[in-house]
Amino acid sequence: GDMDKVSLHNLARENAWINSNVGTYHTNRTAEFTGGVRGKLGSKISYGGGLSIANLKNWYFYRNDETDQAKFNVQYDVGNAKRTNFFGELSFAHADKARISVRGDYFGYSTSTVAEAWHRPKYRLGVNTAFNIYSKLLFNVDALAQGGAKADVYNQVTDTRSTTTLPAAFDLNAKLSYLFSKQFSVFIKGNNLLSNEYPIYLNYSVRGLNVMGGLTWVF
Repeated sequence: GDMDKVSLHNLARENAWINSNVGTYHTNRTAEFTGGVRGKLGSKISYGGGLSIANLKNWYFYRNDETDQAKFNVQYDVGNAKRTNFFGELSFAHADKARISVRGDYFGYSTSTVAEAWHRPKYRLGVNTAFNIYSKLLFNVDALAQGGAKADVYNQVTDTRSTTTLPAAFDLNAKLSYLFSKQFSVFIKGNNLLSNEYPIYLNYSVRGLNVMGGLTWVF
């Protein structure tokens, strides 16, 4: 096992809408098992896959506040929560010209003192690519899909609770850079190219399509 540090800075960076005066307790991985396989198919393709099982004490979750659903309380499972993760990955690399990697994860949760693993995804699929064209033009495309996260909904009028599953998320990003030299380059980057305004946390959808550009100067 091991200790995973939990600080107010980490929580606020992960969820910008957490309530004030939340408690912080380090997560204790009292036991953890990881096993799997790795290998290569020729010189350019590699693969991996396996299973990870962890027993966690003081694992934290985000739960909407009853009086203000726009805020989140940090709820800790003080018992023994279990997280199971099946994962697989495949990657392709051609010298320094092209890199493509795909990783899929499926998560299973068993909580002790918390009703559900609030705002924790059940599955995640990520694709990362990088292409180097004539050593001057760099092109990156990344995609992320995840879903299955549950949230607690409290109705103040009827004083009732219900559990909802957040809509699946799909995010597509791309970046194009041109290198004038090792020190100077320009870039343009697009985030959420499909403008899917999916929620990572209940009541909060991510921003739609946004584009930015700039220059990089290394000195």
